[in-house]
Amino acid sequence: MGWMELFAIETVGPFVALAWFANLLLLLGLLLDSFPLQPFGYMARVLLSIALVLSIGYVVFGKFIVTDESGSASTSVTSTPGYILWLGSIIAASARTFLPRLKGE
Repeated sequence: MGWMELFAIETVGPFVALAWFANLLLLLGLLLDSFPLQPFGYMARVLLSIALVLSIGYVVFGKFIVTDESGSASTSVTSTPGYILWLGSIIAASARTFLPRLKGE
């Protein structure tokens, strides 16, 4: 249900409700990292670090997720292949911002 988790924050908890925003932070962090200026690189590191914390907190601290439009939480949070792929993309993007740049880049 993605962003609709925010409306059920009291049921699912803050890490499940805010985890969807890791996607936006990932996108913004990658956009900022594409600029060669130092302040943009620093902000990209901060945003991607926050996205990493949110995405790991989703499965570590999350209890339930919303499964339908009624807002009732009925499925427990588990680590699925989709979650592993999502987490891997955030880890790869975060690692990219901390690695030194090549001169031709």
